[in-house]
Amino acid sequence: MLKYCFFCYIIVILTSNLYSQNISSFLAEEFSQSLINDSNNLERFVYPLELEYSNRLGITYEEQKYKFIISNDLDPSIKTDLAKGKLKHKITIDSLNGEYSKVILHIPSKEIINEYYFYNSYLISKPFYSSRDWKIKISRFFNFHISDTTLFNEYSINKLDSFVEKMLRFLEFSENEINRLQSEKIHYYLCKDENEIETLTNFRARGMYFIPYDYIISTYSTHFHEILHLLINYKLKSVSLYTLPLLQEGFAVAYGGRGGKEPDVILGLGKFLSQSGFLNYEDLLTRSKFYQTDASLSYPLSGLYVKFLITELGINKFLEIYKNYSGDLERVKKLNLIDYELPTENSWKEFIDIPELRNRINVQEIDQTKYQSKIVDSKNIKIFENSDEYLFKIKHKIGLTIPNSFTNYKSKYFSELFPNGTYRNEKYIINVSEEEISVYNFYNNILVAKYTKGFSINQKTVTNKNGLYLFTIKKYVFDEPLSKYQIREIGSRFNKR
Repeated sequence: MLKYCFFCYIIVILTSNLYSQNISSFLAEEFSQSLINDSNNLERFVYPLELEYSNRLGITYEEQKYKFIISNDLDPSIKTDLAKGKLKHKITIDSLNGEYSKVILHIPSKEIINEYYFYNSYLISKPFYSSRDWKIKISRFFNFHISDTTLFNEYSINKLDSFVEKMLRFLEFSENEINRLQSEKIHYYLCKDENEIETLTNFRARGMYFIPYDYIISTYSTHFHEILHLLINYKLKSVSLYTLPLLQEGFAVAYGGRGGKEPDVILGLGKFLSQSGFLNYEDLLTRSKFYQTDASLSYPLSGLYVKFLITELGINKFLEIYKNYSGDLERVKKLNLIDYELPTENSWKEFIDIPELRNRINVQEIDQTKYQSKIVDSKNIKIFENSDEYLFKIKHKIGLTIPNSFTNYKSKYFSELFPNGTYRNEKYIINVSEEEISVYNFYNNILVAKYTKGFSINQKTVTNKNGLYLFTIKKYVFDEPLSKYQIREIGSRFNKR
């Protein structure tokens, strides 16, 4: 009897495992067939919570039946050939941690391998799977998913919330739309490096807007640029996958900067490119021309031109243009913004000369008598002020620290810039040389102001009198009056990479 019961138990276990495996194989093949045939029931495979995330802001894509599969779909021609049997595919299943699994769809003749992640037999995104053990922090507008909490702080959270609120007002969102975003949140995945972004998305980058679920995935603790891509889509609601890049990237640069740099830093370069004749906005009015130009040049000038368009035409007219110059890829390839009745060339030239586009840092024709109020007056650091600017006379780079703030925080940007240095909780570091001045905010790892001789029309070097560099910086560059900081000389004991 005992042997009989043991035999039955083994049979039950074996058949149960076999049945479970058959179910998994069946569901995987059913999912692949639904994908290949553009089934109307593909949504039923998606994990309900993530499906809610994908739909939470009401953003849809006019050329895409299912938003949640964008970036991991199959080309329509491939689907057609698979459905007609002209191509063959293979399905394999990898068991992952716990209740997770990965379905691999392989089309050998086309060398296509697509991976799909599942949780309890439901489709999930790779970011959702890869960040399952990350820390979560919630703010007014954000759900933060944080890989390494020592690389993040409350300052960045407050900066992001205030930026979103400002841009929601600028884009003229209704109170209901603002409340919806506040309730549904922007999911922000803070990665420690590009390798981690690649783990989450299969793409190696410093940051991106992951449109299938409206996630921001970034190595930057305040990636304003990518947030603006999300917000403009949230404003328009029904959008296209493609827009003329001058408009799309230009908007994000104009108000969000790019790659760890404040908008004014990037727009200052755009101003130089235009005034020097090195690049003209007319060189960027089509998709092909934009991408034929190096991004380090096309982005700054696009940002400046979009800011000009919005200043001249207003935000609602710009949004109308943005919508009209969007569509599927083939349509956008044919579009040329010159077909639109753009503002005059004279108004463009007047715009790039306005005082607001002047550099935050000045090294020319400084009247020191206008700076009578003293903040610091030591051998190698002398700082004075008036109502608008600070006057600096410094020998080496200096650090500005707020006492007793974020003691467990580590600035990744500091380590990248100064690999031989030790981070001592500086909020700002001002780095100076004859050719260049840079102001870094290490609490959110952003270059907030910069002067470079090579990118200035007058090609002026930084004045050095009696061994001290002389220059001014606008007060609004800093969050607090400099009198509130501990200011110390960092000197030459470590150098910028």
